[in-house]
Amino acid sequence: MRKGHSDIIGALILTAAAVTLAAFILGWGAALASLSQMGYSEVLIKEGLRVGEAPVIVDVAFDTDLAEEGWSGRGLILYIANSGSVVSVVDRVYVNGEAAEALPSSVVVQPKQVAKMLVRYDWEARQTYLVRIVTSSGVFYEGYFVARGGP
Repeated sequence: MRKGHSDIIGALILTAAAVTLAAFILGWGAALASLSQMGYSEVLIKEGLRVGEAPVIVDVAFDTDLAEEGWSGRGLILYIANSGSVVSVVDRVYVNGEAAEALPSSVVVQPKQVAKMLVRYDWEARQTYLVRIVTSSGVFYEGYFVARGGP
């Protein structure tokens, strides 16, 4: 083989190696981008569900005895409305920033409906309380409510 032919064959081999490496990197990058987009779409789906949730505390009754509700002790009776378009599952309640025990532990609130939730809390008359409800998807509502009357 002459010297000119070996230079051409060497250049062809290097070009083939470079094209193969470029194709491999392109395929790897496309797969990586595809996987990251799949993860992002799951977040978008969950965010889409959250957009339709709209739990609201429409009233809080400060009760001195929850026995007639089937639970002993003092506490709050929350009336929770869902003005959104999807079902909300309220599963956490906080009073003044502290987690509070609720009965039932989670409440399913249908769209355009109102549900009742009991919260065990030792409240004092004429005090203001910050009540926060949180759904299973992380949507929350909070409001200030004043305990009227005496226990």
